[in-house]
Parts: sequence; structure tokens; C-alpha cells
Amino acid sequence: MNQGSSLLIALGLSAAILSGCGAPEKQTDATESLQTRQVSALGRIEPLDSILKVSLSNSLSNDSIRQVLVEEGQRVERGQPLAILETHPVLKANLTKAEAEVTAAQRALDAQISVIERYEAERRQAQAEARRGKQLYRDGATSLQRYESLQADSDAALAQLNEAIANETTLKADVSVRQA
Repeated sequence: MNQGSSLLIALGLSAAILSGCGAPEKQTDATESLQTRQVSALGRIEPLDSILKVSLSNSLSNDSIRQVLVEEGQRVERGQPLAILETHPVLKANLTKAEAEVTAAQRALDAQISVIERYEAERRQAQAEARRGKQLYRDGATSLQRYESLQADSDAALAQLNEAIANETTLKADVSVRQA
């Protein structure tokens, strides 16, 4: 052997000996190193033949699953619930409350429509009386004061009807907002 080969062998043996002299590595049990952490992400269910995306609204981003409703490998239909979330009872209560608010708003709108119908009939009646009063005044059968009173009643009935129609518009908007 030549001197270069001897040197290489000596260096190799030295490196092997020194590498075993370090501090022993800390061995951890696999169960000790597990940590629980919350993960929030959009999910994806991948069937064998195609990929379907499953996404959640932002209001559900911190939610967790309470119960899985399907088994692995089970075929599912479009719109079929896959899981029940922890916030399901709260969301269901909110939905019930919102539906009740829509119903109440719709009832208020229906009542306002009845008010409008009544005011429309009153306006037609007052308008007819004002026309008769005008004709009676022209014929000299009634006073100017009586005619003006009938005309004022007709104007008031029209104003009342217009106010009811404006309220109906507001109530329609309220129903639309609550249905959204």
C-alpha cells in the first residue's frame, strides 16, 4: 500500500469513530409527539371516477364536524347532507327565527294591503261626494263651505291612501330583505 492509501484509510476510520461519539439522540415515543391542532380548510371529496368540490361559507370556517352521515365508499346524491356540523343547532335556530320574521313581515304586508284597499274605497267615496258637492254648489243647492269641506275630505282620503302605499313599499322591502 502506498502512503496516500494509508492516509485515506486512517481518515475514514477516524471519521467513523468520531461520528459515534456524539450525544445520543433523544428517542421519542410516537404517541408523545402527537399534537392536537385545529385545521380549517375547504374540503374536497374525491370519488373514484371524478372530483367534486365541497366548500363552506365563511361563517362556518371555524366549525367542526359533529356527525358524519355517510360511510367511506358510499355513493351520495347531489344535495345529500354529508355531515352535521357542531353549529347545526344554532344555525337551525337562526333559520327558524328568520323564517318567523319573514312570516311576520309578510303578515304585516298583507295587513297593509287590506288597509290600502279600505283607503282606496274611502278615497273613491270622498271623491264622488266632492264631485256631487261641486255640482250642487254650481247649482246653488249647497254652500261654498260645504263644497270645500267635501273637497278637503277627498284630498285627505287621497293623502291617507298615498301614505298607506308608501308604507306598503317599505313593508315589501322589509319582506325582501328578510327573505334574502
